[in-house]
This record gives sequence, structure tokens and C-alpha cells, in this order.
Amino acid sequence: MRLFFFIVLLALSFSWNTAKAQGNHDFPQKIQQNWAFPDCSHGKEALIFTRFFMISAEKDSLALKPYETKKEGKNAWRIGKNPAEITEDGILKLDSKSYTACDAAPKIMPKALLRISRYLDRIKEQCTASIENDCARVLFKMADANSDKKLNAAEIKKGLLSVMIFAGLADQQSLNEEDMKNIADNAREEGSKIADDLIAHYDSDKSKSLDYNELNPDKFTPPKSSVLRETLLKSGKIIPLFQIVGATLP
Repeated sequence: MRLFFFIVLLALSFSWNTAKAQGNHDFPQKIQQNWAFPDCSHGKEALIFTRFFMISAEKDSLALKPYETKKEGKNAWRIGKNPAEITEDGILKLDSKSYTACDAAPKIMPKALLRISRYLDRIKEQCTASIENDCARVLFKMADANSDKKLNAAEIKKGLLSVMIFAGLADQQSLNEEDMKNIADNAREEGSKIADDLIAHYDSDKSKSLDYNELNPDKFTPPKSSVLRETLLKSGKIIPLFQIVGATLP
């Protein structure tokens, strides 16, 4: 159970099925990237496809959901119920719109979701009930935004915002502008408390940051937080392991 609590912390700082994930093998790998409508410079809508998830952002809404595909022609598929096609010049036609492939996600995509998008597939594959998973290390890497192998207070605070947005999307599949404002307000207040608590209890070398070894799963006890519990339970609608962990918290 202490290993589960360790995963709680790392899940808190980052920012769907227990079975081993199966990829969309018939879907072209080139679609697994950033897309914008109408174009990359004037993106009114952004799409990110990972192997298993589709993330979309518009001016006042976000959405995240798993997707399945069915081959329907040489360059044609069905994504769920919607027909999709990649033209010879690399344009993605979906939902009566033409999306342009972009080197980076359009600015309309919140930064809090960008890092999550890079790790979602690995989380799906590794965060299972198997004792052989590498969930903790995957989540630590995602939380470590500056790649210095440590989590500082700022990273924990930003991570809480990311995971709360993720939890909201897991729970509702979409969020509007008011939803996102409420999440940001809650994350700002709770993030400072949790960051201070964790660093005070586990920063053994007094560096004002936490490395992987300091977060020893044999010694770790999660902070008491109703927000953390609720966030894990919501995230569990996509990642069942998180629901198991959330249910153990007071």
C-alpha cells in the first residue's frame, strides 16, 4: 500500500484500463502530432493525437477522450463515428474541418495540458495494478519539467494544476472557461499547502527540492487533502489505479 501512496504523490505532481494497452496499429503514425484549424499561425482550434487519446482546445473549452479507429480506405479512417482522411498534401480532414500539421502545439492549447499529452500513453501503459509497472518513474519524469531529476515547489504547484485539469477532463470529458477558472483557483490555494508539506517532510538534504530517492516508497505517507482524494477518484475514470489509491485516502 505504501507504493500506492508513493504513486499518489507523483500523480499529484504531474501535471485508461488495467489491461495492457493496445494501440491503433492501423492508424498512420503521422497523425500522432499537433494539428491546428485553420492553420498553425492562427489556430482557433488545436488537436493533439497520441496513440490512445485525442485532446482538443478551443477558445473557451478543452476536451480529452480515448479514441478508436477503423480503416475505411487507403488514407481514410473512422475515428469513433466520425470519418477522417489525410490528403496527399498532409491535411487532416475531420468533422468537416481541415487541420494543418504543426511542429508545436498552437498557443490556444494550455501549457498545463502539453506536458501531460507527451506522457499520456506511457501512463496508460505503466500505471496498472501490475507490480511490474514503472508508473512511479514515468510520473516523476513528467513532473520534472526542467529535467534536473528533482521536484521543486513550483513544479509541484504547476503539477497539481495539470493533474486537476486532467481529473476534470477524465470526469466530464470536457471543461468550459468557468470550469477551468475554478480549477485554477483551487489548485493555486491547495498547491502551496501540499508543496510546503512535502518539502518540509521529505527534503532530507535541505535543497528545497525532492529527488526520487527522497520520495522513498517505503517511508512515504501522503499529505491529508480532500482535494487530492477527489482528484484521484476523478482521474480513476481513465486510470483505474488512481481510483484504487484515492479510495484508500481519508
